[in-house]
Amino acid sequence: MAFDKFELRFNGIPTYYRDQPMSGLMCTTSWSGSENHFFGQLTSTTLTLVEFVSHFDTAMDIQRYTHRTNQHKTRYTTPELLTDYVLEKEAREIYTRTIFYDIQEEICASITDCMSMSLMTIDGTHKFCIKEIGPEVSSLGLFEVLFTPSDVTLSCSCKRFERYGLLYRNSFYALRICGVSEFPKRYVSRRWTRDAVTREKRIVFDGRNKFSDGSLRDETVKDIIGSVEYCIDKLTSNIEELAKCRDRIQDINSKVDTDLPNQRSMSDLEVISSALGVSKPSKVKIRNPLQSKNKGDQSNSRIIPSK
Repeated sequence: MAFDKFELRFNGIPTYYRDQPMSGLMCTTSWSGSENHFFGQLTSTTLTLVEFVSHFDTAMDIQRYTHRTNQHKTRYTTPELLTDYVLEKEAREIYTRTIFYDIQEEICASITDCMSMSLMTIDGTHKFCIKEIGPEVSSLGLFEVLFTPSDVTLSCSCKRFERYGLLYRNSFYALRICGVSEFPKRYVSRRWTRDAVTREKRIVFDGRNKFSDGSLRDETVKDIIGSVEYCIDKLTSNIEELAKCRDRIQDINSKVDTDLPNQRSMSDLEVISSALGVSKPSKVKIRNPLQSKNKGDQSNSRIIPSK
C-alpha cells in the first residue's frame, strides 16, 4: 500500500502547480548536467588553454549549426496538413516546426477524441462539458471549458495553457464548435513562435574571426555577415534574384583577389595571439623562483632539547 501511494506522487504533485508556468522549468542540476555532458564530449582536462579555446569554438559551432538547421526547416519547408481546420493552417505559419507538430496533434485529437456532454450559455459565455474518448485516453473525468465569443477568451479546467503556453484539445474543440476561424492571438506565446529570436540575435559570429586591434573591425564583420544573411533569407523564394545576388558576391570576391593578390597568411603565433587577444611582448623578464623546502628535509627540522 505504501508503494502504491509513493507511485501516486506523479499525479499529486502537479496538482499544486496547475496555475504556474512550467514550460521552461528545469532544476539547476539538470542545466549543469546537460552542459557538462555536451562540452565533455569535445574537451578534456589535458587540453592546453589554446586547445580548449579551439574546442570550445567547435562546440559552439555545433549548437549554432543545429539552431540554424531548425530555423531553416521552419522557414523554407512546409509540413503537411492533416485536417481542413483553418486554425491548423494558421498555426503552421505562426509556430516553429516542433511546436506546430504538438499543436497539430491537439487539433486532430479535438476532432477524434473529444465529445461534448453538455453545453450551456450564461451571460454570453458558452460552458462546455467535454469528455475525452478513445482507447489510449485514461479516465480523467470531465473537463470544463468556458468560451466568450465577444472577446474570444478561453478558460479550461485542465490549465494546460497556464502551465505550458499551448492550448489543449478541449479548447480547440470549443473553438471549432463555435466556428472560430482565426487563431486567438492572446493565446499565442511568443516563445514558441518563429520570431521569438530577433534578427539581430540570430547573427552568427564566430569568435575566431575576432581581431586584437579593437571592436570596430569586429562590428564591421558582424554587419557584413548580417547583411549577407538578410539577403539570403529574403531571396530564398526567388531563384532568379538569388542567382543575381550570388553573381554579385562572386564579382566582389574576384575584385578582392585582384586587389590583394599576395596576402600573407597568418603564422601560428599570430593565430594564437588573435585567438587570445594579446600580442607577443618585446621583452620578457623571468625571475628565478624562491627555493622551497623539500618534504622530509631534516636540515631545517626542529631542534630537539637535551632533556
